[in-house]
Amino acid sequence: SSDVCSSDLFKHANQQGYQSILVLEDDFLFDERLNQENPESSKIIKNITEFIQSWGDDTPLLYYLGTLPLIQCPWGLAPHNIVFLSAGMHAVIYNRAFRKMILNEDSNKIKDIDLYTNIFHGMRFTYTTPLCYQLFPQTENSNYWGYQNPIISLLSNWFLHMNIFLFGLDRSERAHV
Repeated sequence: SSDVCSSDLFKHANQQGYQSILVLEDDFLFDERLNQENPESSKIIKNITEFIQSWGDDTPLLYYLGTLPLIQCPWGLAPHNIVFLSAGMHAVIYNRAFRKMILNEDSNKIKDIDLYTNIFHGMRFTYTTPLCYQLFPQTENSNYWGYQNPIISLLSNWFLHMNIFLFGLDRSERAHV
């Protein structure tokens, strides 16, 4: 996920005039509620879209479809939680203001996107229940978690294994139906 900062992804999205973009990593699985055949799907998507648009163009905003929300709380009456501390970037909607903030930042300051988003000055939200899940099999992407900093790598691996143990996170390569 840290590669998203150094890639041309945000520049391309801005050149195309996209208001918001959804970035998915290689280890995600959508919840059944987002299946096109599910009548709830369009309602959820419309709700999230309107929520993101309600923040306007000036507020840097991330919206997680899936994350490990370590500290979060409800936000207003809508089915959205504000996220204060999280781990995982496997399904994130970035608005234009957030992309602009990242592109204007010194890329040397952003060694790990998970860490950066936990300390940046913007808004972060998630749906009240996860809409996208991250399985934890060994993937190409997981080989690079925290790779630029040995301390972050060590902490990342410790954190992952503690969460797998504490929360029973799924290590299989397929979802269980």
